[in-house]
Amino acid sequence: MKSRFRQTPAVGLVMGLMVGAASVLTAGTAPAQALDITVSGLRNSNGNVVICIWRVQDKGFPNCGTGRPFKKLTVPATAPRAALKDLPSGEYAVSLFHDEKKRGKVETNFLGLPTSGIGLANNPRFGPTSPPTFEKTRVVVPATGALDITVKYLF
Repeated sequence: MKSRFRQTPAVGLVMGLMVGAASVLTAGTAPAQALDITVSGLRNSNGNVVICIWRVQDKGFPNCGTGRPFKKLTVPATAPRAALKDLPSGEYAVSLFHDEKKRGKVETNFLGLPTSGIGLANNPRFGPTSPPTFEKTRVVVPATGALDITVKYLF
C-alpha cells in the first residue's frame, strides 16, 4: 500500500530530533522516591496538619499558609502521618503547621507571631526572632526516607 505522505529528508530530520529529545527528557528524569513523615507534639487532635515540601527555589519558605511550596498536603490531626511516594530525588526542606481551626493558614496573635504549632524537618531551634533557614531544615531524598517532626508552639 502506498503512503499518502511523501518521505523527505526534512521529515526524517524532524522525526529524528523528536525521538532524540524525548529520550533526553526521559533519561534526565529522576526516579520517584518515597518520604514518610510522622508528626508528634500536637497539643490536641483538633483540625489538620498542613505539610509543605520545599525546593530551594520555591518562594515563601517556611510559611505553608502563604508560600508556594513544591508540594502541599493536609492530613487529619488525629492521624498526623504522610507518605509521599512520588518525590523526585533531590534536596528539600519540610515545614508544617497545626491548623486547629481548619482555616488553611497559620494563626497569629496581635503582634503577628504564630500561635499555631510549627514543625520543621531536622527539628532545628527557632523562635520569633530567629526564623529557620532552608539549610537547617534540608533533607536529601532518597537518603532520608523517613522524618519525625516535633511541633513547637511559641505561645
